[in-house]
Amino acid sequence: MEFTYWKSCPELTDAEVEIQSRMIADAAEVTYETFRQRVGGEDLARWAASKGYLRNRLHGVTLKSDWHVAYYRSTWDGRRCYYLVWSAMEFIWLVHE
Repeated sequence: MEFTYWKSCPELTDAEVEIQSRMIADAAEVTYETFRQRVGGEDLARWAASKGYLRNRLHGVTLKSDWHVAYYRSTWDGRRCYYLVWSAMEFIWLVHE
């Protein structure tokens, strides 16, 4: 399965907020390694870089080393998704249909 970054919780419409609540209620926490295996690649690298993360921890904070970030697997309106929680916001990757 291939996952693509979709949107974050501040971008949700009013109609999507209820779906988000179900996504969170049904979520299972996963490790960074699992998250990266499922949604990794350039899509995740671009997202991480846009938030100021570096690729090499010798030069600063990487997404992997930031213990404030949590990773989850769930569903979004019946579609498999993965999301991470960063700065108390959910950032959602959806499976391609």
